[in-house]
Amino acid sequence: MEGEGGRYSFGGAHHVLALAFPNLRRAEIGDVQSGDVSIGIYVNRGLLWLLHRFGKNLGWAGAPYSWHRATGRAAAGARARARLAAAR
Repeated sequence: MEGEGGRYSFGGAHHVLALAFPNLRRAEIGDVQSGDVSIGIYVNRGLLWLLHRFGKNLGWAGAPYSWHRATGRAAAGARARARLAAAR
């Protein structure tokens, strides 16, 4: 993964949130490893973001998702879900 931040991907039956942040403190690492997690979805103009917050020491952050990189049923399902979310 290049750079700093998060990236969300979906491959069939598996969801993956990859995070890369430099210089985290022990408390922040602990929150990611075993703290509470809050997750949300944000869709704007067909772009989907997985919003996430771990524990008390890290604020909200977003990880983009691009169904253009997905293949097969995962890509078709992602496009359909994004259209439904955008219509709400």
